[in-house]
Amino acid sequence: MGRRVPLERRRATWAQVNDLQAVPHYYYDEIILDPSDTNHVFLLFSPVLESKDGGKTFAPDSLARVHVDNHAMWIDPQDPDHWLLGNDGGVYLTRDRGRSWEHQQIPIGQFYTVIVDSSHTPYFLCGGLQDNGVWCGPSATRDRTGITDADWFPVNGGDGMWVQMPPHDPWTVYSGWQFGNFSRLDLRTWKQDPIQPLSLDAGHDSGYEYNWGWTTPLLISQFDSTTIYAAATSCSSSRIAATTGRSWAPT
Repeated sequence: MGRRVPLERRRATWAQVNDLQAVPHYYYDEIILDPSDTNHVFLLFSPVLESKDGGKTFAPDSLARVHVDNHAMWIDPQDPDHWLLGNDGGVYLTRDRGRSWEHQQIPIGQFYTVIVDSSHTPYFLCGGLQDNGVWCGPSATRDRTGITDADWFPVNGGDGMWVQMPPHDPWTVYSGWQFGNFSRLDLRTWKQDPIQPLSLDAGHDSGYEYNWGWTTPLLISQFDSTTIYAAATSCSSSRIAATTGRSWAPT
């Protein structure tokens, strides 16, 4: 997002009032105007910035216990104290102009990837959620109420991406978050180790580093479950049984 430049009423010219830029700059950056006050302006990006002087100065809005990465905002034209804020954590409501916020309980989520681990009985489901980590849960429980939120558990953080469980070892979870940040988690001990391939793993004096995409593939071989693949600007493989993901080789 570039500079804040309001259009003066009934004029075809623009006047710069602020050179603020949104950092980091993502696709969802927005400018929101208060319909009851033309000088009341919000900038939505990872945080929320608020201006009460028509964009000349901005300050972070008081968003205690509110998620980041803000995509949308609505200000009630009939009640300027009533706002709705949409971000990666869901929907938040305030009725006191942002002094306090209530998280709306909406049972939805956005999965990047989902896998089924059939070596467990009942089998496990694991998936990477958009800005809500990587979660796993059972397909059934002994509780007569069925599966509840308490039956699911996180195995990684960040923007949950790819997740894999080798069929020969159902107690190990390989998962990642944005830009190829992979880890290995032992479900018996809850010990977690980072296993992202480094540029040195690309070969001796390779002369380049890996460039990781936002969503980075991580796959266990269907022909050899002790081999795991990770893809960046090139593909790397690791023998799980021998190296547990600590040593990688380009393929």
